[in-house]
Amino acid sequence: MPGLTPFLAIMVLTQTLLGAAYNVAGVLAPVAAPDLGYSIAALGPYSVILAVASLVGGMLIDGIMRRYGATRTFQVAIAMTCAGVACPASGHAWVVMLSPVLVGFAGGMIMPCVLHLIARVTPPERSGMVMAINQCGMPAGFGLAGVAFPWLLTMMNWRWTLLVLGVALLTVIPLMQWMRERLDSDRDPAAPLGGKAFAEPMRMAWTTPDLRLLGWLAFSFMCVQWSFVTYLVSYVKIDLQFSHAAAGSALLAAQMTAVVSRLYFGWLLDRIGRHFLMLGAIGTCGGVAAIILGLATPQWSYTAVVASAALCAGFTMGWNAVYFAAIRKFAPEGRSGTAAGGTQIFTMVGSGVGPMIFAGILSSSGSYATGFMVTAIFSLVMGARLLWRDYTMRTRT
Repeated sequence: MPGLTPFLAIMVLTQTLLGAAYNVAGVLAPVAAPDLGYSIAALGPYSVILAVASLVGGMLIDGIMRRYGATRTFQVAIAMTCAGVACPASGHAWVVMLSPVLVGFAGGMIMPCVLHLIARVTPPERSGMVMAINQCGMPAGFGLAGVAFPWLLTMMNWRWTLLVLGVALLTVIPLMQWMRERLDSDRDPAAPLGGKAFAEPMRMAWTTPDLRLLGWLAFSFMCVQWSFVTYLVSYVKIDLQFSHAAAGSALLAAQMTAVVSRLYFGWLLDRIGRHFLMLGAIGTCGGVAAIILGLATPQWSYTAVVASAALCAGFTMGWNAVYFAAIRKFAPEGRSGTAAGGTQIFTMVGSGVGPMIFAGILSSSGSYATGFMVTAIFSLVMGARLLWRDYTMRTRT
């Protein structure tokens, strides 16, 4: 097996670029949407298409990953993400709509591959911290998108900005190639691609009680997380009346806070080992933080706005590492990638439902604040459910 350090370095780089790719629509929407003939509210349907495509990718992951190996599947998914990112640069409506299809389908396959690979190179007692380090790349990428894209827009148009990101994504593919033979030594060329293999991720996630609860957790938390990520820049720029650059900087500060929180939560998990307690506390605090963000007004200072955004990101984006460590713990031996594919179906549906609800509220009332407060309910309710699950587990033992 390759060393953990170089493997993690490549994974963090990949997650950073993927974070930028997943957030590119939210950051560039204020300038790209009018140019393409869309309104900002179109981010909601975009997220729904992204979620549906991810659902398909997650359903297919078991057979493809077992036959071709997690590394090869990962490389192909990165290439698809690159193509999806570049699609809007064409300016043609039907090509633009391919973007969430390609990015979503690839996204549905990437994280199960990553979890499978991490499980192969990481001892279980270190999974919390290793997963946290890996997951730090995602909020770093979201934050990078908030600063780098507006900066690139000062030198080039938004179409060239997308192409720059696409080229950066392509660099990951050869970096993974030198590890491929060792990491994919468990692949089975005879593994079926359809039939039971197609339903296996969802079957595993639905019939295993703790995995099913983790699935609903992912759905609920993603409703809040993706509403935050999708609409924060527009909220700060349009509703709170700061500049585009200032709004992007608020996103960067928020995502850097998420990096710190993921590291802390991963470190803490390896010491206390109570997955549901931590996830319940994170969810409850995340719901409260989203409500606080929704209370912001144009009279708030920029410092107060950034602080509230950072607080919200720390919790609504800080849960992922603990969640994936929990999947590894409760999944059957050697099947954590398949389990992640099943629970990720809930994840991707949540990432579409949350922004769609937000878009409906925004279209009907014009209020970003109401959108943040309504979606916060998902996190508050699930946080309470997880705390109860931890309590019942402790009392039975």
